[in-house]
Amino acid sequence: MALPGILGQIEGLIGTDKAVALMQAFGGREVTIPKKPEAGMELPKVIGVEAARVLASDLGSGRVLIPMAQSSRVARLRRMLKDGISHQKIAAALGCHVRTVEYHAAKVRKDPQLELDLRPPR
Repeated sequence: MALPGILGQIEGLIGTDKAVALMQAFGGREVTIPKKPEAGMELPKVIGVEAARVLASDLGSGRVLIPMAQSSRVARLRRMLKDGISHQKIAAALGCHVRTVEYHAAKVRKDPQLELDLRPPR
């Protein structure tokens, strides 16, 4: 799975599960990558000491803005659109109005990059 922006780079370094955990814990705010990550520090508590050390080594230490997580329902809706499922079936499966599905389908048609902005479901 390709996560957007800096998360895609982080995903390549520490894997999808840890990148998603980072997004869920720190999405929408900055997190500090310490020079020498140790147990008990904020970042290693979420992704583990070894993964934090990989980030420090490859990205360097400092503050990084973590993008906000997309809602699980919107991610599922976009995944279903990409899979070619009908708007009616998507609306029924997600318990939303078919116009909601049509709205997101139009957004994806207008900006295909949105299809790539998916994360694994919880």
